[in-house]
Amino acid sequence: MGILQKFIRKSKKKIIAVLIKKRSEWLMILFFLMSFQLYCLEFRRFEASGTSLKILIIGIDGADKEIIERLINSNDLPNISSLIAKGEFYGLKPEDRWSTSIWTSMLTGKKSNQHGIISFVSVNKYAQIVLSPPSYMRKTEALWDILTKKNIKSLFISFPCTWPVESIHGYMVSQIAIPKAFFYKNPNMVKKSLSQKFFSYYTRNCVSNSFKWDILTMIPPIEALIGEMNSLNIPVEFPFTNVMIEKKIVRGWYKKELQRIMHVYNIKKPIVLPYTTIFSLIDSKKLPLLSYISDKLSIDIAIKIVKEDSQLEVVALYMPGLDIFQEYLLPDGRLNGFYKKNLQLIFNYYRFVDDTIGRLIKNLNKNTKIIIVSDHGIGIDLVKNISDIREGIFICSEKINLNKENIVPDEVFDIVLKILNL
Repeated sequence: MGILQKFIRKSKKKIIAVLIKKRSEWLMILFFLMSFQLYCLEFRRFEASGTSLKILIIGIDGADKEIIERLINSNDLPNISSLIAKGEFYGLKPEDRWSTSIWTSMLTGKKSNQHGIISFVSVNKYAQIVLSPPSYMRKTEALWDILTKKNIKSLFISFPCTWPVESIHGYMVSQIAIPKAFFYKNPNMVKKSLSQKFFSYYTRNCVSNSFKWDILTMIPPIEALIGEMNSLNIPVEFPFTNVMIEKKIVRGWYKKELQRIMHVYNIKKPIVLPYTTIFSLIDSKKLPLLSYISDKLSIDIAIKIVKEDSQLEVVALYMPGLDIFQEYLLPDGRLNGFYKKNLQLIFNYYRFVDDTIGRLIKNLNKNTKIIIVSDHGIGIDLVKNISDIREGIFICSEKINLNKENIVPDEVFDIVLKILNL
């Protein structure tokens, strides 16, 4: 035993002597090993975050081309700017005044008279008027149907007219899921006279059966949300005067559209389902909170699933908040009108949107193609003629060379299929 201990002691001394003598060489080897280990960790991180992801589609309701250009020129949108620098930036010219119709056109490649979603309301087989048309009233296939047939795994989050969710190869989160979870967690923010009707109507099918994550646990406390919004200088409440003006505008076009639908379908006495909408459940002054959490959580859900499911090939999500902020902070629909004092608050929300998009992009691999699109620009409520609607945006992270200044909604669908080689 003593001989063995002496041998080990002598060996140690020799090893130490060699290390001291050739310490620079060993340091280089050690540095290489550490670098290789970091490389492996980084590779595993990208592998876990979805190296198979081919395309990301982000829909931003109401993103205005003129404002985007202004903020890009002032270096306020670094993530969107970097996509444009290596790709394309077009104006999007809506061919319809209703967001539900425009988004459905983008997701189906069909015009409203073909896909059947012609307004923010529709009529079911019982001659009842339905607010926020349900998914089964769409007459044509949507992008997720085509991807499912091709066995391409996808994730769709919060797009209009996606309730009740459909069975797809992947995951679907309807436009009802996030607001419903927010109201469950903050019941004191919901109008009691409307909550029972709302929750009894939307009892199930808010997320697909494959969706294994609990949205309720992903919603931070209301105090934390308020703190985040204050730090970003985003208003937590809308001014009372603005709320009253916007309500008057909304009531006006809602009444006209309801009368038009009743006339088209020969309805004498309207029965409206689900009796209320998501945004009428909450005091209009507090709509900023609902808008903010809807956008934030859409991104958070996408990040979480992209990290955990490496088989995803297509992710598409919808952010409604910007349009709400613009409608209530610029109720006259003009950038140089009486309410232009609120422009900086709107710009702050654009910056928030850019930052959240950046958070998601960081979790993607460099080969993922990214499309950012909006349905229209600012002030659509006040527009009488479709030709006067302000331009939305279409941004693609790769060159597609359309040789034109504008695209129309159904062309978005064709571009997505082209990128996917379908």
